[in-house]
Amino acid sequence: DRQVADFLDKQKHIATEYCGFIDPVDLDEYVENDGFNALKKCVNELSPEQIIAEVGQAGLRGRGGAGYPTHLKWSAVRDRKSAKKYVVCNGDEGDP
Repeated sequence: DRQVADFLDKQKHIATEYCGFIDPVDLDEYVENDGFNALKKCVNELSPEQIIAEVGQAGLRGRGGAGYPTHLKWSAVRDRKSAKKYVVCNGDEGDP
């Protein structure tokens, strides 16, 4: 289907850019190819608010059909006034 192909061709494959080039179970090889750099930046340099803002800027959305913006999900949990917080995630659909 041409419409589907046009949509997919415009996508930037960030999470799978090294697919077929590195061993998917070799963490050392992943790190050698800049793996975990974003995680390091989040842990060492950014506040939770900055992380949520970057996720919003990136336009990440849920993949379960509704396409709900991920930064809104994360903001809702961040803003919740409670000593305990829970995130329920259906990881089967590949949500960020």
